[in-house]
Amino acid sequence: MTAPTLPPHSTPSAPAPASETPTETTAAPAAGTVSAAGPETGPESSAAASSPVGAPLGETLHTQVITWFEDNARDLPWRRADAGAWGVMVSEFMLQQTPVSRVLPVYEQWLERWPR
Repeated sequence: MTAPTLPPHSTPSAPAPASETPTETTAAPAAGTVSAAGPETGPESSAAASSPVGAPLGETLHTQVITWFEDNARDLPWRRADAGAWGVMVSEFMLQQTPVSRVLPVYEQWLERWPR
């Protein structure tokens, strides 16, 4: 048995030598920064929170991804509000190993024959 290998984009992480290990300080972080405990809150951080620089990690990315999806998502029947849990479950099973283009006609036939 061989040992698992790292993906080509990963780099092995080696622990830092004791002389290079950062030490904790008691100084307060700057307003609007994110610490291990989370983003700073309070009146002094409100200006920073409204800018992308002070936004919580991931918030800007989340907004961009949702906006892209709303503009570019394919109109698929199981994404519609009227699909219901049955339609979503049927699509999940059908899409396991099958391309969407082959599932669409069969999905419609299936739901006509066995509606919820």
